[in-house]
Amino acid sequence: MAESCLLVSVQQGRGGVRWSLFEWLPQGKRLSSWADQARLTNDLKRVSCLSEVVTKLWAAQHVDGVDLNIAHMSAAWVSMARQKAQLTEEDQNSEDFDSLVEMTQSALTNPDSSWKHSVKRHHPRKIGQPVALVLWSVATLHGVWPKTRDMMPCLAYHMQSGAQSAHAQNVANALWAFGIMHTVDDGYGSVVTDLMRRALSLSAEMNSQQVSNMCWGLARRKRESHKFCSAMAGRLLSLSAVLSKKAIGFDLTQAACAFAVLNFRSDTFMEMVAGKLPELLDSRHVLPDWDLCAVHWAFDQLYPAQCHVSTFDGVWKGQGTIEGRRLIGDGGQVHLLQGNTDGTISWTLSTGESFTGKLVDNGTKIEWSDGDVWVRGDRPFAVFQEKLHQHVSQRSLAHRLTTVPVGPECWYFGR
Repeated sequence: MAESCLLVSVQQGRGGVRWSLFEWLPQGKRLSSWADQARLTNDLKRVSCLSEVVTKLWAAQHVDGVDLNIAHMSAAWVSMARQKAQLTEEDQNSEDFDSLVEMTQSALTNPDSSWKHSVKRHHPRKIGQPVALVLWSVATLHGVWPKTRDMMPCLAYHMQSGAQSAHAQNVANALWAFGIMHTVDDGYGSVVTDLMRRALSLSAEMNSQQVSNMCWGLARRKRESHKFCSAMAGRLLSLSAVLSKKAIGFDLTQAACAFAVLNFRSDTFMEMVAGKLPELLDSRHVLPDWDLCAVHWAFDQLYPAQCHVSTFDGVWKGQGTIEGRRLIGDGGQVHLLQGNTDGTISWTLSTGESFTGKLVDNGTKIEWSDGDVWVRGDRPFAVFQEKLHQHVSQRSLAHRLTTVPVGPECWYFGR
């Protein structure tokens, strides 16, 4: 008969030492079967604190002899992300946090964690989920655990190695995470490019939340791509008939805001947003404050009002919208204009050819140096924008649109 050992967890807390029974374990037992590995993963999903996570992982590794892989670690990190409200910055200064990070980095070198192994062993739709889930968890927790940022280079390397095998939810989680964790010159541009390429190939099977989160990730990185945004706007349009109220209030508004941040304009997409939102404007439950402000800001950026007859800002029939020194064409492409000291503007094409435009007829037209004339048009969605403005004022949120000129990501960093 095999001997047994009793594993006890000892935890030092504010109230003193806490002892807790973990479980009876047969001496020398090794969790080597797939079923046992899966049981460990499921156990980790149900833990409630950092010390409990580390205790279970330590026991599996040192008592049972399990070689921890990234599937185990992703379950541990997701558990922590779901307990975010109960976590404190003090937790990241504990030995438990250091142990969790160390075990995660070690697990990534386990052959069980490799993309090649995953392709052979798992259903294709599940390939790569663990790495993407750790990325999502790290991004979710970075507000309370800033030190999780140190894990990003390692996770980025492993995510990139399997980007072209990842399924839709992997790609959405990863792009959102790389946006939330973005810093200037963070070095993750190439992995983001690979993930964007994969997203384009999977766009036909993505749901509205996945599309919206990916676009917001790119918006946080200021990663403009007309091709990507056009494809994602098209996907959301194809889902129009099946979108729930929640998807309209959360996903469409976030996507619209992301497109505005990325200087992408799709009149067809914005028309869909303007058509679906009015019935939700009175409900904070399905259209929270952030989303109301975001969609208001998006329409104002993409379809600005004419401030004064002496400025070029506004809508120009059949050409696009000028706002500041940006021309957003009707097809969504962005062109940069240069202001001249004599009050004219210059537009240089990619071919090197340059044109100069001046306002004529009391600011109602632009006359270009090649003889072309642009005429001002009515502001699209003017009635809907006025309705948005009224609801923003009713909720006393107007200051969010006037005091944060650098963009909506400052309203709520968690997006």
